[in-house]
Amino acid sequence: MKGITKLTLLAASCSALASISGCTTTEFDAIVKEDGLNDKPSVFIEPHLNNCKVQPVCTRIGAEWHDAKPNDASFVVALNGIHTEITGASLNIDGETIALTELVGLDDTLYRQHNLWTMNWDSTHQTFLSSIDVVKKLANAELSSLTIETTNGTYTDTIYGGHGHRAESYDAMWRFLHEVDNFSPSVISDFE
Repeated sequence: MKGITKLTLLAASCSALASISGCTTTEFDAIVKEDGLNDKPSVFIEPHLNNCKVQPVCTRIGAEWHDAKPNDASFVVALNGIHTEITGASLNIDGETIALTELVGLDDTLYRQHNLWTMNWDSTHQTFLSSIDVVKKLANAELSSLTIETTNGTYTDTIYGGHGHRAESYDAMWRFLHEVDNFSPSVISDFE
């Protein structure tokens, strides 16, 4: 219950900050479909910008969840400023490197429902399978970053750097989890 309170407070404070300052951390809310594939609810949040180090090439991360597989989630990673093939991705969460798994088979169909129609086509993007637990770890991290491997090199940007240095994507993960909680509180119940 503590985590849900934290989710609600963060969402409210981000909304208030956005209305006062024109902040873009709440620019793109999560897309919720109440009757997605197999008539099950789903939640998608478009890739949001990380703290970009190598401008004009910047990494982004979003997420997707389906009630049909409540413990799974996918991360949609993207690169702006370059068109290249994404060959792999990993998250570093509080010193632990978590390799993301490429989608195959039925998962490929399930997790591309939203992003095929909403993705910014000025970016290179790829979807990777993970778990809702990894999304929760990312939202609770003291330090986190995304690394995207491509045929043109490797790009790493910070998602959360501690001491309030957080990217748009960090707040997006909180909004995403808040929407998942609306459909499946038991999945988020242990979230701090």
